[in-house]
Amino acid sequence: MNQPRLQAVPSGPSGLSDYAVSPLGMPVALLRNEVRVAFLGRTSTDDQQDPRQSMLRQLGNCKASIPESWVIVAHFYDVESGRMELDQRGRGENYERYDIPIARDGGVTDLLDEATHKGGSVKRTV
Repeated sequence: MNQPRLQAVPSGPSGLSDYAVSPLGMPVALLRNEVRVAFLGRTSTDDQQDPRQSMLRQLGNCKASIPESWVIVAHFYDVESGRMELDQRGRGENYERYDIPIARDGGVTDLLDEATHKGGSVKRTV
């Protein structure tokens, strides 16, 4: 299902939004060649906000902020308290009850595992 791509407001000489431009500069290859990107999202449980809407908003903002040549190929997200220690995050199944329409490849700990594998398919995280 193709959703319309949100447009970020260009803000600098690169024509990219502030979200996509590093203050240290970005290699030209990252702007022109396809770059496989992972989405990382986190939201609190429903006592703080609507997790489904929060994830959809976060993913939309991420898609709008990256260069057109960047492709989000994996989705990692968690629905849990932000007060948990990092090694305890991403282990729950709490996200399933919110019917979030984003295929989930795991949580933050799964993303960290993916990032440590040489030759992994994801080159950047947004």
